Amino acid sequence: MIDTDSVEYVGSHGTTVTKYLDIKKNGFRLGSGVRGKGIYFWENNVYAKDLAFAWYVTATRQKDSPYRNDQKKECAIIWAILDADKDEIIDFNSKIYRDQILNLIKNLKCDDNREGAYKLYDTCIDMIEAELGYKIKFIITEVYPPTGKLRIFPTQMYGMAPCLVAREPSCINLLSCDIIKQFNVYDNIAVNQVLEEIKNETQPKSA
Repeated sequence: MIDTDSVEYVGSHGTTVTKYLDIKKNGFRLGSGVRGKGIYFWENNVYAKDLAFAWYVTATRQKDSPYRNDQKKECAIIWAILDADKDEIIDFNSKIYRDQILNLIKNLKCDDNREGAYKLYDTCIDMIEAELGYKIKFIITEVYPPTGKLRIFPTQMYGMAPCLVAREPSCINLLSCDIIKQFNVYDNIAVNQVLEEIKNETQPKSA
């Protein structure tokens, strides 16, 4: 039986203006990542906007960038509310689920790489859903921040970055979107200037 106590989390999602306009019109589409299928958001905190921006920069710089065919390649930082009943959420930071993940890793002999992590979390969530008899709307977890020369999150002092993964697009409610003015995404000085400008703008501007 689902507990009807509703829970809301706010998160940031970095992408292009082209993709933001498509999301606004058609909604989010499920993707994939190290914590299984879903739409990934950085949990709202003082680094959420920086992380969304860094994700955009890192993805743009990839050889096969997911943004390579977008007409409007400016950075768009989407803010959204993820809303679900508390029993439709899995908090993988809690001990019970951390232990479950470790047991699965040992029993399934998963490869310790991105593909192995993707399969592991999807398998774990499928098992939980089968036991509960209903779908999980989103998970609370942690992932490594975007890598490369952008050292924008204190991983040595804090650890991985708090992350939300929506497995059901229906739980996502758009809040606002910050459009970043054009800059040379391959110029680290320009990128750091933008980071400096947005560092004090970490919260969504309006509902």
